[in-house]
Amino acid sequence: MKQQLNQHAQKLLITALASLSAGSAVAQNMLEEVIVTAQKRETTLSDTPIAITAVSAEQIKAFGIYTAQDVANFTPSMSYQETAGGGEGNRIYLRGVGRETSSTGTEPGIGVYNNGFYTSEAAALAMPVDLAERIEVLRGPQGTLFGRNTTGGAINVISKKPGDEFEHIARGRVGNYDSTTLALTSSGPITDKVGYLVHYSQLDADSFYDNVSGPDPRGTDSDYVEGQLSVDFTDNIDWNFRYYSAGFDNETLGMAKLDGYRNEPGAPSKLGELVINPELFSPVAVAPDQNDPFKRSSDFQGKVSVNDQESYQ
Repeated sequence: MKQQLNQHAQKLLITALASLSAGSAVAQNMLEEVIVTAQKRETTLSDTPIAITAVSAEQIKAFGIYTAQDVANFTPSMSYQETAGGGEGNRIYLRGVGRETSSTGTEPGIGVYNNGFYTSEAAALAMPVDLAERIEVLRGPQGTLFGRNTTGGAINVISKKPGDEFEHIARGRVGNYDSTTLALTSSGPITDKVGYLVHYSQLDADSFYDNVSGPDPRGTDSDYVEGQLSVDFTDNIDWNFRYYSAGFDNETLGMAKLDGYRNEPGAPSKLGELVINPELFSPVAVAPDQNDPFKRSSDFQGKVSVNDQESYQ
């Protein structure tokens, strides 16, 4: 009887181990094979001997990765600063190596590449979600294959190409401060050898500042247009033409934040500007943002705008 129980226990153990092995094999088969071009050719992520974080199009949509800051939050050993010394932004760091200043003659320590083309702007990481194929973050020196400005690493932004099937996408988003986002994308085949992709998106938002000394800023108004045409000449020759244009108009008081009036010798002042009639401005004798971070006192309307920026790849 005891021998039969031992044999039965052994059978149960073998069955359990077999089930675990089968489950492990199924789980391994379910893992998606990620293809990257970190070494200037297509390889699987597991076979590439580099510390890489690859963010796929599905992950970008699922996790809501819209900005360079979102990419940094998702990537180990990466940080991004929108404002740094002197209020300058556009700072990417990998493993502590990055760009300390935007002064003329200085160069970044992280190379950003948009479909293989070098760019000095971190804005390339904020590609619309329906246009992104994947983002590859390569940590550590990459000078052998990518050249200069990659002491800390390199970032590849790969855009989506026209597909073999028709796809039409419309996205909308509404938020506070009257912010609205609209994105329209269409792609598909024209013939067996030719494909297209077109995209348009826009973002409008009001400012979240109230100006107690002048007009309120309008906020942000931006748009983006892209078109692609792909041709497969042969099995080994593919041609892709990409055109995109962007523009934005951003009015803000952040660049002209004024302190409250100070009783300095001579005359009251605000950031060095003389106040002719200080009694008239007595209600703002204390900087308004000390009590409310969304209020400013400014007689200068800061503005940053870019129009008709066009690129061809």
